[in-house]
Amino acid sequence: MNFVRNRSKRTVIASAAVLLMVTGVHSQANGQSKPAFEALDPQFGALIDTKQQFETISIDFVPTKTMQVSFGKFEHFTEGPLWSPSGYLLFSDIYGDRIYQWKHGGHADTFRTDAGYPNGLTFDQQGRLLICNQKLRRVDRVEKDGHLTVLVDNWQGKKLNAPNDIIVRKDGTIYFTDPFWKFPPGSVQELTFQAIWRIDPKGKVSIAAQDFGLPNGIAMSPDEKILYLGDTARRKLYSFDLRPDGTLTNRRLFADIISNEKGAVDGMKVDGQGNVFTTGPGGVWIFNPQGKHIGTIRPPAIPANLAWGGPGYRTLFLAMPSGIYSLKMKAGGFITYPSRAQNAARQQKAAR
Repeated sequence: MNFVRNRSKRTVIASAAVLLMVTGVHSQANGQSKPAFEALDPQFGALIDTKQQFETISIDFVPTKTMQVSFGKFEHFTEGPLWSPSGYLLFSDIYGDRIYQWKHGGHADTFRTDAGYPNGLTFDQQGRLLICNQKLRRVDRVEKDGHLTVLVDNWQGKKLNAPNDIIVRKDGTIYFTDPFWKFPPGSVQELTFQAIWRIDPKGKVSIAAQDFGLPNGIAMSPDEKILYLGDTARRKLYSFDLRPDGTLTNRRLFADIISNEKGAVDGMKVDGQGNVFTTGPGGVWIFNPQGKHIGTIRPPAIPANLAWGGPGYRTLFLAMPSGIYSLKMKAGGFITYPSRAQNAARQQKAAR
């Protein structure tokens, strides 16, 4: 589990066919091409400049063996994009068992090896990287010196399912989803349920909510009063009231994701105005805070996850199975960890 800065010999670059797709119509369903941006409400235009084009990020993937999972064979599968306040993007390669780093104008190369078939990533309030480690079915924290601290790996002696996505509240409370989808291959479910878990600032672990088909993407409103959850199996988004003590109440249906297009409810983020962005059939579905579907972004491939990044957090990074795309936005994203400016203010305060 070492940090690495050397590039591999193989660089994966978008094909000419994909580049042509970026400038035209993108996803296809039932043999019909659809536009890259589908506005269903005037609010959509305030979020996205539809003249913008998708850009590809060149990745120095390290060759690895193909892995057979429940929905296909893959050599690489990008997930968990996360923008660092220091000005670079991190993302997971689940089947490559690595975390990659990308800086603007360069190639993405290896950041961390033996990362535990990593999925969701985030930073805590101290800027430490948190990793959903699917291989060992636990949540890891990378300390400042690089060594790992295991935050949780079992419940009452039984292994977790496969930690998937993760967020951190400003008070340090951690929430993560834990679906069981027979991964890693050969895994046996020990728990009898799938849940949203909570780790309080003192490290106490508890069940925040359960009774899901496949709990996946997780996000929080900018005022930290609402928590959102995407259920892949049920094709639904749920919302909960988030109490000051960190508990969740008043579970309710936020939105149905109904479509015959390819794609699944997976990663989720919120912008600064509280609009919810979730991956889904055909691309990224956008809902206003009241749960109205206001439009869809249709990138060149179906994304599994997304993240805000770049200056002002006005770039949307999309993780596809074998690559990363970016799209400049009008809207600015909401992040739950300290920004670069906030970190600088903290350092100045500590130096006084």
